Amino acid sequence: MDPRIEARRRVVQVNRSRVSTRRLVWILMVVAFLATAVWVIKSPALSIDAIAVDGAINAPVESILAGAGITSGQPLLLVSTGSAEVALRANPYVADVAVRKVFPNTIEVVVIERVPVAVLEHRTGDVVVAADGMVLAAAGEVDVATRGRVLASADPAKVGERITEVFDLAAIRFLAAWQGLPAVVSQIDGELWADVDGFTVRLGGPIEMDQKARSLAAVILEGQPTGSLINVIAPTRPTVMVPEADSSIPSPAP
Repeated sequence: MDPRIEARRRVVQVNRSRVSTRRLVWILMVVAFLATAVWVIKSPALSIDAIAVDGAINAPVESILAGAGITSGQPLLLVSTGSAEVALRANPYVADVAVRKVFPNTIEVVVIERVPVAVLEHRTGDVVVAADGMVLAAAGEVDVATRGRVLASADPAKVGERITEVFDLAAIRFLAAWQGLPAVVSQIDGELWADVDGFTVRLGGPIEMDQKARSLAAVILEGQPTGSLINVIAPTRPTVMVPEADSSIPSPAP
């Protein structure tokens, strides 16, 4: 064989060997890097050992997170805060929530909860609702203070759904704004009426419920005979009709 050809063949073999060696070194380095990364991710130093919750009273935050796979000992780097927030918002008590990782080993959860404001009563069942009409629970399943009752004109929605019937939703909004003793609100002949602390209150149509609640509070604060009929259909011009037995008592002129 020509010596030049033999020499060339040796050079090619040496070059191939060097390329193979470099390739093997790179592969080993990549494997080592990945192994180190996996070790770091799963290291106890970066695993969850605390879930700090702020603002939750009725929402079972930790059990919801556990159902989403977020528990003590899980690698913090593998937690999806977005998925955690989606899982928490599925609970009717959670109006809004923010979840964040606090390195090295804490999950921080800040919750804004819906507040129970009324019990919606219907022959098909009673439910507890929030100011935005969200059904929070069946009335018999929770022990919470509310601002009154609504005698519903339609079958309430299921837990986790919203009330959509216009008059029922307006009654809920009235109670959400009402700060006095518990009231009972119902629809009669296309109008809303309320029984409040010994007074009969004509609320009228399902509008301006916040203003009507404030107007009613102001009228009662002025001092009215028990049993008076208070009309706040026009919340800026409320009127009072005293009971016949007390007709000698002049009615305040707001």
